[in-house]
Amino acid sequence: MTLSARRILVVLVFAASACGPENAAESPAQWVGTINTEGDVTAVMNASGSVWGGTATLLEEASIGVDTGDDSYMLGRVRSVAASSDRIYVVDGQVPALRVYDWSGRYLRDLGREGEGPGEFRYPTGVDGAGRVWLHDQISTRIVVFAPSGEVVATLNLGGMRISGDIQSIVVTADGYGYVFDIVRPDESSAAQSAARLVMRPFGIDGAAGEPIGFPRADNPAGLEVSAGDVLRFTTVPFRAGSVTAFASTRAVFAGFADTYRFEIRRPNDTRTVVERAWEPVAVLPGEAAAHEQAVVRYMRDLSPDWVWDGPAMPPTKQAFSRFVPAESGEIWVVRPGPATFDPDCEEDSFEPDGEAHCWPEQRIIAVFDAEGRYLGEVRVPPDFSLEPRPFIRGNDVIARVEDEAGTIMVKRYRLMLPGER
Repeated sequence: MTLSARRILVVLVFAASACGPENAAESPAQWVGTINTEGDVTAVMNASGSVWGGTATLLEEASIGVDTGDDSYMLGRVRSVAASSDRIYVVDGQVPALRVYDWSGRYLRDLGREGEGPGEFRYPTGVDGAGRVWLHDQISTRIVVFAPSGEVVATLNLGGMRISGDIQSIVVTADGYGYVFDIVRPDESSAAQSAARLVMRPFGIDGAAGEPIGFPRADNPAGLEVSAGDVLRFTTVPFRAGSVTAFASTRAVFAGFADTYRFEIRRPNDTRTVVERAWEPVAVLPGEAAAHEQAVVRYMRDLSPDWVWDGPAMPPTKQAFSRFVPAESGEIWVVRPGPATFDPDCEEDSFEPDGEAHCWPEQRIIAVFDAEGRYLGEVRVPPDFSLEPRPFIRGNDVIARVEDEAGTIMVKRYRLMLPGER
């Protein structure tokens, strides 16, 4: 095998070439790992340390949203956030409108309005920006495209597609294609339904649909279900590992099965990067497990009072990761479930039965990897920082929905501060 077909690299980031193993042992924060390329597949093993050499934080630089005051700053059902170089876009289903703010959070205008005519929508659920602003209206199954100045430049018919995706229903690439979720089936027979696959289908500014980019077939574990009449209710077993996927504006597909800290980056040029990291599974505490079991039972018995847990048992440790959040600049934020603590002032019966143990809030661990698969480090986010809808991340700029203790909905812009920065 030639060197061009196979490359093995052992790297210590920021280490001088004269440093030996004893020096590396004295610098545990230093990234240590291997990069092995064979043909179209690159394997990256993150053995220890991190490129950043520590934990990054988020510094708030702008805030949008008030409890009372000007209607332009009162937010309700924020369904999507995005940004251009100098604008912040917020889709608020309460208005409903696409609201535009400048980089400091000052309100500029609304784009579109409720309706079914040109530039109108009934249920806005996704937006992203690449110069022009694309808005996916799932109810009308179309995309409305706005110029930066606000006029409608295109209305694209999606032909009845109603697939919404996990968090963000449209992903826009820099060269002007809007990707929306779709399901491709070999045929309509019931026997072929198991062969259906999830794809991202691109639409150009002229409305023409391009070749879809597919996700790996999901291999999710069995869950729990109950039926009452014509109603079927299904829920997953808490902490049980399953498939996690995401699609990025770089056209990369991120996919992994969360029983181990390993995922793939699949690119349109048919190259793949397999990323692994050493990890210690987080234990499920006895009280935490009991609370989650009670929450599931309460949720299922809300539909059928005689329901009993007859499915897979809850695992003793938590899954390796629960979500991928791709950045516009190529990095990937990997969200991991961390330790939980009991809130003694919380009353579970005060929440609607939804299968969640609300009185055991869980720490979120957010690990960041670069586009090549190297572990950069963790990001410490504020407790009110929300992952729904998907935050907008581009380099050191982070925009996300937050909700304070009083229930005020806001959208905040942060600066990612690396270790040692001020």
